[in-house]
Amino acid sequence: MRRTLAIAVLCSMSFCLCAQTGSGTSIWTPSRIFASDVLPPATIPKVMIAGFRVSDLKIILEETKLDDVRARFGGEIGHDGDAGDSLSWLCYSGSDSKGAWVLWLKSGEMDDGAVGSFQWRRVSAGTKFDERCQALPETNSIKLPVAVALGSSETRMLQVLGNPTIREANKFLYVHEHDLLIRQLPYTMINTVEIEIRSGAIWAIDVLKITSS
Repeated sequence: MRRTLAIAVLCSMSFCLCAQTGSGTSIWTPSRIFASDVLPPATIPKVMIAGFRVSDLKIILEETKLDDVRARFGGEIGHDGDAGDSLSWLCYSGSDSKGAWVLWLKSGEMDDGAVGSFQWRRVSAGTKFDERCQALPETNSIKLPVAVALGSSETRMLQVLGNPTIREANKFLYVHEHDLLIRQLPYTMINTVEIEIRSGAIWAIDVLKITSS
């Protein structure tokens, strides 16, 4: 029952809100890496990514509120879907020495306004961003708690994260799950990391952490 609920929440948070990058369109709504919503049995023994930093702000998944991030960096909170299928997000654009990127901070219905997942994705040169996708100054860097980032090699990714739970062509999925007690009640925590590789290097990273009863 707990696993079924956790998977249902995962599915609701990853419905296809496709980034629009064609002629005359611009990036605003979150993209996705894996097309399927089916979550395989977990194979990763420990939590991989439970938070990260954007400049001097530490974002803790399931704790840091979207409103607090917006107060720090600005931007507009987007919304789509209803009830259990609802999703809210903040969109930020930035760049580094290897090119431009987009960062989505996402909050599902059960996150109660907190950041429950995020995607950090490289974008092609000349990509247009919607005016609601807030531009971050170049001094605002993103740092994950593991030694990988956009542009890291596939070899480096495998050294740091190990073998994935599943691989589909150039896409890798890592799944961790464990049971825990919160106020003497049973819960299940799931942590997933999805990675897309292009030309031998990380192009996109999507991370989710969710705790459900």
